[in-house]
Amino acid sequence: MCASKKDFAKGALLGAVIGAVAGILAAPASGEETRKKLKEKGEKYLEEGRIKVEDLKEEGFDKLEEVKEEGMSKVEEIEEKVRSATEGILDETSKKVKDSKKSKKDKKQKFAGIK
Repeated sequence: MCASKKDFAKGALLGAVIGAVAGILAAPASGEETRKKLKEKGEKYLEEGRIKVEDLKEEGFDKLEEVKEEGMSKVEEIEEKVRSATEGILDETSKKVKDSKKSKKDKKQKFAGIK
């Protein structure tokens, strides 16, 4: 959820709470009845807040898992590229070593034939 949506949700929730409290306080009722209504509304909004927090927490964990999977995919992709490049370098180095040994052997044989 982006920041502007969060700010709007906070504002809407705060507005609802303030409106409910103002409505209860402005209504003609006894103190005991008003306290009971305030308690009920408070419990209702507290539960709604808990639900919103759980939803946001779950959304956060889902996003975390998604980012983790993307990261692991990139790591595997990079590992494969490094492995491939390393194998190419090893193959090329091995070929040069063999060529060098062959060249050295050829030169020895040529030199031996001159004597």
